[in-house]
Amino acid sequence: LELAELKILADAVWSSRFLTVRKTSRLINKLASLLPKSQRKELSHRVHVMSRLKSSNEQIYYNIDSIQQALHRQCPISFTYSEWVISRDGGHLRYHRQKRKNGSRYEAFPFELIWDDENYYLVARDWASGDHRHYRVDRMQEIEVLTKDDPAGRAAAARFDPSVYSRSVFDMYNGRERTCHILFHQDLLGAMIDRFGEDMIVQMSDQTEWYRTVQYIRVSERFFGWVLAFGGKVQLEGPEDVKQDLKDFLRLLADAYII
Repeated sequence: LELAELKILADAVWSSRFLTVRKTSRLINKLASLLPKSQRKELSHRVHVMSRLKSSNEQIYYNIDSIQQALHRQCPISFTYSEWVISRDGGHLRYHRQKRKNGSRYEAFPFELIWDDENYYLVARDWASGDHRHYRVDRMQEIEVLTKDDPAGRAAAARFDPSVYSRSVFDMYNGRERTCHILFHQDLLGAMIDRFGEDMIVQMSDQTEWYRTVQYIRVSERFFGWVLAFGGKVQLEGPEDVKQDLKDFLRLLADAYII
């Protein structure tokens, strides 16, 4: 590996929030060992990485290993899932992790591990509902690879396209599946390609300097936030029920800030 290639890999490690400080340092040192001694400082000079930006969960390494086993063997898994909660301790507030569903186990058939916004997510088919779900890997605990057969899970995994899924989900927030007509100003063509890919189909619109694309979207408030972030240069043309949901979302925002 060339120095430039190793720097790219090192930057990916530094920016990965799910990696702990200890794991980050160990990985950087391993990458640096591939270089001549005279160049190793160029990778290891930032070992003082700010711990507050890094995970404290060492379990994620073992989680990834278990998930990879299940992906290779095409087996379902079970696990518990945690979330952050706030509780009152005397006169003070503190936050801590707590298992969801009172510690009941989730069961799912894994499709793919996806990297998004500096975190790892597992996309899987939920055993109970049959829906596609995604889970933050660093929040998964007590993963067990199951031996039982799941033909429906294998069939769904074979049909799963991670690139299509990544385009349709905003900030890994699930939502109902809709085909959305999105109008955008020509200045934002680059932003649209960044979001939907270079194979995005663009159509003419009735307005000069504006274009249209039709995309399969899992509609969520994060999607609405993405639309609004462009200050009117991205507009949702349809479907009507999604437009109404966006209007309701705007009213909630207005109510929160209008005195």
